Amino acid sequence: MSEIKFLIGVDGGGTGTRICIAGLDGVELVRAEAGPSALGQGVDKAWVNIVLAIRDGFKKLKIDHPNWSECAVGFGLSGVTVRSWAQEFENKNPGFGKVIVETDGFSTLLGAHNGQHGGIIAIG
Repeated sequence: MSEIKFLIGVDGGGTGTRICIAGLDGVELVRAEAGPSALGQGVDKAWVNIVLAIRDGFKKLKIDHPNWSECAVGFGLSGVTVRSWAQEFENKNPGFGKVIVETDGFSTLLGAHNGQHGGIIAIG
């Protein structure tokens, strides 16, 4: 079993997917984007665009063949409140070492306030 070497954050919505890859120290290494990954548009489509964005990020780091098992990925995805979609998404994990799936609203709240108390207003 591989050790985790990369932390990846994924913001997946109906208009696009944004990812950030960091080292274990939490320092951002690279960002990348791809097409939409809202689960309501299909779990398979979501995975395709997420993997495209992550591969693009690793290519920017000069890593052509990343070992997914060395990656811990936190997902903030539109549509995970539909439990069946969320479960299907988790079941189709292409091999990432650790996966945490939350709503995009929850990840927005964490990002906006560094884990502290606060509020957000999401429009659209």
